[in-house]
Formats: sequence, structure tokens, C-alpha cells
Amino acid sequence: DYTPTDCSALVLKKLIQDAKNEIGEIGETVVTVPANFGNEARVATLTAAKLAGLNEENIVEEPTAAALYYAFEGGLKLNGNYAIYDLGGSTFDVSIIKAEGIRINMVASEGVQKLGGEDFDVILQKIVKKKLKDEHDEVVDSQDYTKTDAEEDKKSLSKKESVNVRVNKKNVKVTRAEFEENISSLVTQTEMLCELILNEHNITAEEIQEVFLVGGSTRVPLVQQAVERVFKKKPIQSVNVDKAVVLG
Repeated sequence: DYTPTDCSALVLKKLIQDAKNEIGEIGETVVTVPANFGNEARVATLTAAKLAGLNEENIVEEPTAAALYYAFEGGLKLNGNYAIYDLGGSTFDVSIIKAEGIRINMVASEGVQKLGGEDFDVILQKIVKKKLKDEHDEVVDSQDYTKTDAEEDKKSLSKKESVNVRVNKKNVKVTRAEFEENISSLVTQTEMLCELILNEHNITAEEIQEVFLVGGSTRVPLVQQAVERVFKKKPIQSVNVDKAVVLG
């Protein structure tokens, strides 16, 4: 009997109460939405905000919010075309914006509804399970080595060349190279979408001033290399990529 909008409003009410407990009453609210949200989804999001008791002042697209925060935090004066590469836990989006200071127009956005860090975690789970079977003849299930365990080891592989994983008193070693080989097809999908958005809108990599990274999965070195390959420049990750949208 509950619509998705009703459920969204209930989640927002809980968040509002948590915020009030921390900082007091909430005044005006800025609502962010994914760039690829259609009008129906945007209206539903605003309806949920109103049902939750929020006084919605403005609606802004997530890539715009992220770009504004990068500019604010880095003291950048936005002028020209910018790319926002957003790879989170479960979704991927790449957007091109044209900016003059705080005046920002969305040029284009492409995305994949189900592609993100959670997929990387599942792949790492499979690598560890196979190694345990091959090296120790140990059969493990998802409770022995959970997605949460895999996520922590994935984060370690972004900083180190290998990790030692201990499951049921058995040790296996996973290298970054092994992990990257197994996730390469997923990263390539994001790379192809980046190339597509440039080609479809007749924008060259040289015409992109900067590339801003958003989402925790952009910490994976292979992802950063893919972004640099497409846009011919090192992406910027000078802010907390997990919070760039909300802080923006």
C-alpha cells in the first residue's frame, strides 16, 4: 500500500530527525537528484521532500553540486567544460557541464543503473573463494567471507600491491594485479561511456578543463587510470569523494 514516494518520505523524515538532534531546526532545503533523472522522477523526489516536511528551496543535479564543491574547496573559478565521473557503490554516471562561475549548464549525462563498488566487492569474494578452494581445498560461503570483508580488502588494495586474507584459519594472498584483471571489464564499460559522451556531443578531451571524481569507487587505481586515458589528463580528487555531492 506504500508507493516508492511514500517510502522515500519516510526515509527523509528519519534523516531530518537525526539532523535536528545534531544541529537543531532545519530551514530551507536544497534537493539533489542524479543528472539522468527524468521529469517524473524529479517530481516524485520533490513530492517526497514535501511529504517529509522539508521546505524545498531549490533542486540541483548531483554533478553540479559536486563541481561547485570542488570549486569552492579548491578556490577554482569554473570557466569552460568540465567532466564529473561518479562511480559509487551501485551506480555509475559521467556528466559534462559548461560553467561560468556559479552559472552551470548540464551538457550531457550517461550512466549505468547497476555498476559500482558493490560489483567489485562480489568479484573479490569470488577471487578469495577460488583461491581457498585451489590452495587449501577449503569451501567457504558468503558468511565466511562477507561483502563487508571484501570491501575492506578492496580499500586496502587501493593503497597496497597485495593483501593477505584470512578465512577459517586459512590464509590466501590477493594482489592488486589479480583484482584489477578481474574488474577490468566493468571499468572498461565506464571508459566506453566516457568516450561515447564526448563523441556524441563533439567534445574533444582537450576541451575538458578538468575531470572531477565523485564516489568512493573512484579511489581504485585502475579506475583513475581509465579516466586519465579517456580525458588525457589526471582527474582531480582533492576533496572527500564520498561527500562531494552533499557538501556541494
